[in-house]
Amino acid sequence: RGADRRGQIAEPPRALMGRSARIVEIYKTLARAAMSSSTVLIRGEGGTGKELIARAIHENSSRRVRPFVLLQCRGLNGQQLERALTDAEGSTVFLDEVSDLDASTQAVLLRFLESEGSEGNRPNVRICAATHRDLDALARAERFREDLYYRLRVISMEVPPLRERMEDLPELVNHFLARHSARSGKEVSHVTDGAMRALRQSAWPGNVRELEHVIERAIALSRSPILDVEDLALSVAFQQPAPESPVRGESSRESTRESSLDELERQHIVKVLRESGYNKSRTSEILGIDRATLYRKAARYGIELRGR
Repeated sequence: RGADRRGQIAEPPRALMGRSARIVEIYKTLARAAMSSSTVLIRGEGGTGKELIARAIHENSSRRVRPFVLLQCRGLNGQQLERALTDAEGSTVFLDEVSDLDASTQAVLLRFLESEGSEGNRPNVRICAATHRDLDALARAERFREDLYYRLRVISMEVPPLRERMEDLPELVNHFLARHSARSGKEVSHVTDGAMRALRQSAWPGNVRELEHVIERAIALSRSPILDVEDLALSVAFQQPAPESPVRGESSRESTRESSLDELERQHIVKVLRESGYNKSRTSEILGIDRATLYRKAARYGIELRGR
């Protein structure tokens, strides 16, 4: 496998399935990134496939014979980072949620990246980093080192949320139907038109990861070879977006749209919490977000978290 001379990827990550303009552009950048050793910064919401993209870069590069090393940045200290980088000779190291690194660990990473090219001074390691946060804004606010930010974003990729690439939804749904039908031993061939409309009406706060959970669970619980709205409703609450008020000005229309999406997200989080018995770990998994993000969203929307 690997990227060939034309910069084609042998197998696209499932999160990048589709033909929307933004996905095609990411696919092209991924192919070019696989042929270099430059650092890569992948930005996007939880569940958009940032880790899958980093793995695709690694698996289509000359480093594919070495392990793909994943490091969760929350709680990672400088000594642990140095040790991991030293042990990762020839590998790709993926720093998940790089914005969670504290100041001292950021300094360790910066020193490592600045030592590039010094003979015998650093292991041969390729860095891919990901975050759901705006590092540019954090750097301006002096909450993330600006020099490190520029070192990380030699190659930069912005992964769109699922709600902004709905033209890709049918292809993603069909892929997950085939994948989980085969795993479950059931012959579920497609979803009804009504089910597809329901899927399009969801705000998808957990993005592609959440979509896969929805399809997987619906297949597991359905007794029919065709999924309908009722099957999907076992997994997620679908809501018709509230109509926009007749207001003047683009900013007012944008505000109305954002308010509608916020309410959809709030309702969906409450629904998943109830279905999981307020198990916060399971809720986070279904939504495709970490627990810290769940707590932030609960505080933002005034959602009561209780139980486990």
